[in-house]
Parts: sequence; structure tokens; C-alpha cells
Amino acid sequence: MKKIITLFVLLFAVVALVACGKIEVSEVNIKNTETTIEIGENLTLEVEVLPEDATDKEVTFSSDKPEFATVSTSGVVLGVAEGDVVITATAGEKSDTISLTVVPEEVEEKEVTSVELTFTATSLDIDDTLQATVVVLPSDAPQTVTYSSSKLDVATVSDTGLVTALKAGEVVITATAGGKSDSVTLTVNEEEVIIPDVTSVELSFPETSVEKGETLQATVIVLPELAVQTVTYLSSDEAVATITEDGLLTALEAGTVTITVTAEGGLTDEAVIQVIDSSVITVDNLQSRINQLVEEYNSSLTGYIKMNASLGDDVLTTDFAYNYTEEGINELMYKQLGAVESHIFVKDQKVYMLENSIKGQIALSASEATMLKQQYGITAFTSQMLDFITDESFFQNLSLDGEVEGVYTFSLNLETYDGTTFDLAGKDAISLELTAVDGEISKIELLIANSNSTEGKTSLEFLGLGVPEIPFPADLILYPAN
Repeated sequence: MKKIITLFVLLFAVVALVACGKIEVSEVNIKNTETTIEIGENLTLEVEVLPEDATDKEVTFSSDKPEFATVSTSGVVLGVAEGDVVITATAGEKSDTISLTVVPEEVEEKEVTSVELTFTATSLDIDDTLQATVVVLPSDAPQTVTYSSSKLDVATVSDTGLVTALKAGEVVITATAGGKSDSVTLTVNEEEVIIPDVTSVELSFPETSVEKGETLQATVIVLPELAVQTVTYLSSDEAVATITEDGLLTALEAGTVTITVTAEGGLTDEAVIQVIDSSVITVDNLQSRINQLVEEYNSSLTGYIKMNASLGDDVLTTDFAYNYTEEGINELMYKQLGAVESHIFVKDQKVYMLENSIKGQIALSASEATMLKQQYGITAFTSQMLDFITDESFFQNLSLDGEVEGVYTFSLNLETYDGTTFDLAGKDAISLELTAVDGEISKIELLIANSNSTEGKTSLEFLGLGVPEIPFPADLILYPAN
């Protein structure tokens, strides 16, 4: 028993002595400086283990992503696929790592030696397409091809070599690859157009009447659209109106003219144009002339008119002059003489009144100005004196008796008149007299002959649209304030 104990103690001492002599690894260093490795490329790792006299310097290797790169037991790294990988070298309790990026193998590109461009045809029609075929040699050289057209208005070419014809002509298509190119000239054929016969022609003007000295442009529609569009024009009376080869009509004298247009093949159309001379008053333009005159006075802020109405010996005369603003009244005169005498004046923002010898004055308020404009406005007077102005039957049944020194006399046909303005009972005749100076109407007078031998007259004189010179009474200031 004592010998066994002694032997155990001796063995323990030997082991302890051996353990005390082992030198541990203090550092592991991978010496390689590479950061990339190509797929299929080998990289042998160079590993330093310190200290040099370490007892166990055996190194083991591992890859964190063997799908990108593997490492052998001897430290040879093999690139497998694109990606990032970390390789670890371990000795004893120490280790070191190296990060690598696996990249594709560099392939040396070959230079293009030739480019050959071909098409299945060298001509095509408008709107047709043609596909290019290109052979780039050598076959392992870059195969990227670009295309160009010498005339983009004749034909275009897409990135894939598809040519589209746009209009007739010749065009050069070029294919380029690797600095080499080839070209082919293509012909885009003229489009064969079949011209159809004219089936219809229509002539129109913006108006059916035109003032003397003015022009009207004709519009012609020839169908079908592909037919020959050339037309000719003819005026039935060139003394009344002429028309150019471009369809511009010029009015020369009052009257009626027929314009005829003729298309290729002989088809025609006509339009009747009335040439109006506004300086001459006629039955046809009478209503429009009166309406135009009234509208000018209605829309003016200044003007002067005189009205007269009589039946037998009873006479009523009214002078009306006005100088308005948009908001109020600068000056106004309403002076009525007859069975009842009534005067109204507006001056210096005051209203002066005289009725049956009674005088008075008040301040011109905004409401008073509005009332005066409505009650003594030009619209009110013209609607009273010219109530026939909208009566179509009245103007349709008038006839011009004649004109003497600017006075036009028209008679109403009582047998055919069916309007509502006049009650024909007890009427023998109704006539209208217009006085014109240089073609401008200055007076309109309506005369009614009654069966009882009395005569009724209403007249309206248009004395100008300028600022009137109103003859204010000298004693306005003496009118007492109300």
C-alpha cells in the first residue's frame, strides 16, 4: 500500500513538471491583404502564429458563408459565388479573420471586327415597317447595337431595329456596334392616291347681307375631302358685288347678287347676298335703322331729343336733354308745354320744378336721381312715341311713297296690316315720315288721318348725342325750397 501511494505521488509530480513547460499561443495574424476574390479563384492564406515557440501552432480554418467561399484545412480559399464572406483562422485559443468579396470572373472583351446590317427588302410603303437583322463578329464580342436614321421625317428606327416609313423618299439606316458600323439605303415609296369624284359642294357666307363697301368671305365645303378642292366663283352682277378667286366678296352698290361656286366635275351651289346702303333708307332697312338709332340714344349718357304730339288743335311739346353719369345726374331738362305745363331741371345737384306756375326745389338724392332716370329717361320716351318699333306687321306692310330732300314718306297698307299697335277703326290712313341728313335719321314722325277729318301726329327729333347746352331759366335760384 505504501508503494502504491509513493508511485502515485511520483506520477503526479512528473505530470505537473510537464504541464509547467507548455507554451500557449498568444496571437494569430492573417498576413493576406486581399479584399476581393473572383469566382473560381484560389487564395492561399498566410497565417502567423505567435509566439514562434508556442507548444501547439496548428491552425484551423472556417468560412461563415461557404455558399460564397470555402476554405480548406490548409487555408486555401475558393471563390464560389458573388457575395461577402468572412474567413477565420484559429490556433489554440486565438483567432484572426479576413473579409473578402467574391466577384465575377473578369472576362476580357473581344473587339468587334465587323458589323453587317441587312433587311429582307430595300423598299417599303408609307406606314409599313421593316425589321433590321444585324450580325456582329466575332460572336463573343459585345453584341450591343445602336441604330440611326439619316432622315427622321422619311423613316424612324427603334432601339430594336424596327424601321417605320413616314413619307416618300430615301433614307439611310445605320447599325453601330463596338465602333464598327454598316448602312443600308431604303426607299419609301410614293403613296398611291386614288382621287374620288366630287359628290357635293356647299357655299355659305357668314351673313346674308352686307353693307356697301364691306366684304364677306365665302366658305366652301367640297366632299369627299380627298376630291379635288379647287373651285371657281361667279357673281351674277359685278356692279353690285365682285368676288375674288379666293372667295372674298366686295359689296359695291345696293342690290341683290347671286354668287355661284363651281367645283371640279361641274357641281355648283349658290348663295344670294343682299348689299345694303345704309345711307339710303328703304323699307327693308327701316326697322333696323330706327332700332339702331334708338339703341344709340338709350345707351348714351348724354343727348337731346324733342317730342311733339298733336290731335287736331291740341298740341303737346316736350324738350328733353340729359347729361347723366353712371351713378347719378349732372344736368337734366324736361320741359313740357301744352294743356299742362310741366318743367323739371336738374343742376348743381338740385331738382327744380315748375308745374302750372308753381315753383319749387329739392336736393338731388340718389333715390331721386334713380326715379328721374326711370320716369324721364330716353327709354321711356321712345317706348311711348315709337311704340310701333317692335311691330313686325307694321314694317312688313309699309311701302315707300318717295323721298324729297332727305324726307322719306312711307304708307301703311291698312287692308293687310294685322299688328297690335294700331286700332284701325276710324282710321283713313297711317303714314310714317323720316327726315335724314347725310343718311342719318334726325326725325321720325307718325301721321294718322282719322275718318272724322282730324289728324293725329307724333314726332321725335334726335338733336344729338353730345353734352347738351341746356337753356336753364335765369331765375332757378329763386325757386323756393320744398
